[in-house]
Amino acid sequence: MTPQELLKKLKKQGYDQYWEEIKTVIYSETLLIPSPIKWDDFPCGHTKQGGTPDLPPEVPWPKYECYGVPGLRKTSKPMTFLLQLHCGTLKTFDPTGLFPDRGLLSFFVAMNREEVFHDSRGMIPARVIYTAPESSCFLQRLSFPKGLSHILHLEVNKLKLEQSWNVGLDALCDVLDRNSGTSAMDYEDYMKIIEFHTQELVPTFSHIMFGEPNSNHLNIFEECRCVFKEKEPDQPEEPFLLLLQYSLEEIPFLNGFLYFMIRRSDLAALQFDRVLVFYDSPV
Repeated sequence: MTPQELLKKLKKQGYDQYWEEIKTVIYSETLLIPSPIKWDDFPCGHTKQGGTPDLPPEVPWPKYECYGVPGLRKTSKPMTFLLQLHCGTLKTFDPTGLFPDRGLLSFFVAMNREEVFHDSRGMIPARVIYTAPESSCFLQRLSFPKGLSHILHLEVNKLKLEQSWNVGLDALCDVLDRNSGTSAMDYEDYMKIIEFHTQELVPTFSHIMFGEPNSNHLNIFEECRCVFKEKEPDQPEEPFLLLLQYSLEEIPFLNGFLYFMIRRSDLAALQFDRVLVFYDSPV
């Protein structure tokens, strides 16, 4: 969505009269738009969604621990492979300048056939694996592991990267609230804005990098701050980056978004093991 297309959407709601103020808070994001491709046609090590990952021989398919049945017996299950990104394709879109020129990022998350899994601390087990350039020549395409439901064998799609422009829900509400006149906006006014933002501005059937998390119920940045404050209370606070907002719309029985968040210092150090993952349902 270009700034002009964003303005056109705002105009339909009568919000364009505040455009001069709104355009000071718009931001750029990168859309990852999936489209089908034949399984055998996809080269190893390229950007893609679904199928099976391309990993070096020494890197196993990630697993997570959960309690099986009967008798609350602890077991391990394979995570679901979401997508992989060739770092070279990100350089044009990377607003931080911190991504490496080469290498591969692979995203996994703990899910079952009905829900996103949470561990005993309420966190979502996930892995973001960075394959360095020197290991890229040894990549091999894995097969689906035993124990992974067929529903979670995601279809292979190529991903088109496209820059887009948007405005966050909170920022839009703030602008409209400041310009509402002598009386503050009421509940119905806010619900109208939320409905417009959700239906018109949140990209559907695509994933997002580098923008702001589109969440109905959670303040994702605040959730990140609370987690790190608990884990590392003596460390100074740092800004977080939306590494990936993954839409679950195409997975049967699941919906909502996954948010992969990383601190800029961790991204600079390629410490993807420190990524935090959150889930928000649209309900």
